[in-house]
Amino acid sequence: MKLSVLITTYNHEEYIGRAIEGVLMQEVDFDYEIVVGEDCSTDNTRGILLEYRNKYPDRIRLLLHDHNIGPNENFLRTLKQCGGEFIALLDGDDYWTSSHKLKRQMYLLASDAAMSMCFHNVVLEEQGEFHKSFYPGNLSRTPALQDYILYAMLSSVVFRNIFQGKSPEELLDVTCGDVILYYLLNKAGKTGYMDEEMAVYRVHSRGIWNSLTGKEQLKAHVDSFVRLRSICDKNDAPLFDGLIDDYLFNIAICCLNEGDREGAGLYYRRLLSRFKLNRHYMKSLLSLTIRRLSPGVHSVIRRAYRPDERDTKKNTL
Repeated sequence: MKLSVLITTYNHEEYIGRAIEGVLMQEVDFDYEIVVGEDCSTDNTRGILLEYRNKYPDRIRLLLHDHNIGPNENFLRTLKQCGGEFIALLDGDDYWTSSHKLKRQMYLLASDAAMSMCFHNVVLEEQGEFHKSFYPGNLSRTPALQDYILYAMLSSVVFRNIFQGKSPEELLDVTCGDVILYYLLNKAGKTGYMDEEMAVYRVHSRGIWNSLTGKEQLKAHVDSFVRLRSICDKNDAPLFDGLIDDYLFNIAICCLNEGDREGAGLYYRRLLSRFKLNRHYMKSLLSLTIRRLSPGVHSVIRRAYRPDERDTKKNTL
């Protein structure tokens, strides 16, 4: 089998049909299979999948769990069942829009044996509105790890199956398992990027990631970066140290914005325990310290350095 399309789904009855159709429309000259991990949905997702499987029994394989095992375990079990030399990823609530997507990405990977993964641009769909060009226009065709590890959309990724029936246990117990996956693939080879919009990422409140608050998303990233820091190569350690510091600082700011000074202090102390004499963080920590200990003083200092903000309230209609 040349390629496996790995789909994970839970309570996607409104979306899963569109996801499957986007795969079936692919114009390719190689064998592929669709392997779907269905995590014991409480809606009609399973029923819809069974209809597709009955219609395309030689193309679609279903893993139907008898109880909910969670997104990461569902992904790992489905990955283990994929027999393709390459794997294309697709979330059950997203969909592909180009019938040449798989052919284009497989051609790119075949053209460079040192490339382990490639991804492409996507369109965001939120409440029926589309927002184009998710990635910056200046993203390199072979981007560095730090340029895509936070942004590559799962449903745009195709990679060489370096796992071959094994489960990368590093993905367990973290919300941002995709970040871990990208790092493991990066260690196996370089990454390619195609500035073409060939998929849609749906933003909706029932999605696992979008159901989290901004602060919860920041915390999830920190947990993933801490996990990565524990397994990464020595040369990559500064990258993840910097990301951990950045996100801890942003969580503290979120707490302050919510009036949670106790929570801000918790993350402030955690950040201080990691503190290294870096001018960027010295400035940021000084600002945070003043704001935490004396919000009034912080406001005076900020206005002194930003005089255009002094009369904002007075001029607001």
